[in-house]
Amino acid sequence: MLSGSLTEKLKQIILNRVGIKEISRDENQLKAIILSRLKKLRITNTDEYVHYLLSSSRESEKEWDELLNQLLIGETYFFRDSGQIALLRNVILPELIDCGKLSKTIKIWSAGCSTGEEPYSIAMLIDELLPDHAGWNINIIGTDICTSALDRARKAIYSPWSFRAVNPYYKNRYFYDTFQGYQLNSNIRSMVDFRYYNLIQPDSKSYYSLGLEFDLIICRNVFIYFDEKMIRHCVGNFYNSIAWEGYLLCGHAEISQSKAADFKTIFSPESAIYKKTTKSITSFSPAVTTPIPELPKLFPAAEEKMFFIPEAPVKGNILSSKEIPVSPKPDPEKVIKSLIEKGDYRTAIQEIEEYLSINKNDFKLKVLAANIYANIGQHLKAEQLCTELQLSHPFEVEPFYILAQIANDRGDTNQAMTLYKKILYLNPNYFAASIELAAIYINRGENVKSQKLLSAAIEDLKKLSPSDLAFPYNAIKIGELIMELEKNFTKA
Repeated sequence: MLSGSLTEKLKQIILNRVGIKEISRDENQLKAIILSRLKKLRITNTDEYVHYLLSSSRESEKEWDELLNQLLIGETYFFRDSGQIALLRNVILPELIDCGKLSKTIKIWSAGCSTGEEPYSIAMLIDELLPDHAGWNINIIGTDICTSALDRARKAIYSPWSFRAVNPYYKNRYFYDTFQGYQLNSNIRSMVDFRYYNLIQPDSKSYYSLGLEFDLIICRNVFIYFDEKMIRHCVGNFYNSIAWEGYLLCGHAEISQSKAADFKTIFSPESAIYKKTTKSITSFSPAVTTPIPELPKLFPAAEEKMFFIPEAPVKGNILSSKEIPVSPKPDPEKVIKSLIEKGDYRTAIQEIEEYLSINKNDFKLKVLAANIYANIGQHLKAEQLCTELQLSHPFEVEPFYILAQIANDRGDTNQAMTLYKKILYLNPNYFAASIELAAIYINRGENVKSQKLLSAAIEDLKKLSPSDLAFPYNAIKIGELIMELEKNFTKA
């Protein structure tokens, strides 16, 4: 057994190695992982293991890889944070493409990329915005300290859970189904290069190994684990690695203006972003940052008119009422959900607005509209709708869930937790709230709480049809979600 003092000693050595303030594992989990490594190496003396880790040898480096692969939790998914994705898609990436027309070069670094969803999301956005990029040098680098995560990123095979915030358009266009999971196509994979890299290297020279003059560095949900000294160190090195007029994008509230003093801070409704420039600029225009994306149609039928709108009566008795064929009026909620499932958000919003002009108090359609606005990064519109719905329907959980997701996007996990708990108080069977709250507990190392919530969610899901869409998730079916939870998260 490990004593408390030895565990703390090992913990401090690990923290110093990776530069983080805390390990997202509870004490019992940490002890179990360390004991498993001792057993694997056939080491019985804990002091000997400490000496082994601190030795400068090839074997020591290999052991660090094995240990960190088990300790570090890298939970991510495609197109994470819809607000920042909207900012990238509508403003930042178009600007980089426009500025790179002469050199035909774009350089992007995704720091702390985990299993690759973030840099691949950027690659898909660039492919969408610049379909004919064969003559361009698109250089996207993804780095992480976890070698097993990098191995998974290179394979680019993903489970349905990685698509829970994805417009299905991207899943249908860029992935194909295999017995192992959803395989990303080779065109997008070729745009990203994955490398091992430790952000807390002692000096900025080590950053040169990745190259300089990046147009964009993305480092999200990494600094929350670092202390202030290490954040300043990393931000300073990022500044030296970014080209003039280039950008740094971090998670919400991860760094303050004082820690990024060399950058100009630019504010938008979706996120703050930091620019290396001498120009005076403080904001983007909301008008250009938040349009509803009009994606190429993979499903032409979605463009057809979906609702029956009665026309003005025709004078004269052309046919008797018995002779007029009556078409059944489609259920608007099913129509809208079908459009959402196909990723046709623009048509869905148009149909909702048209139907609400006839029945302005339809709660379910307003919820669907708020959900769409949240998914495409129009958080202010989503919040306004949710506030309105909370006043008219205070005991319905859907508006609270959308607000919780927006809070999660912004990095305000405390607010998200409060809202998820309120949802489960109002409706204990709302499985999405149980799953999202469990994910927060997993990241905090509170595994007893997470397991209880996940077990409840699985039981609720098993009461539903496995072929149905697991709404409010956009691209996962009930059966797929159950398998994913049972396979991965109930063992966390």
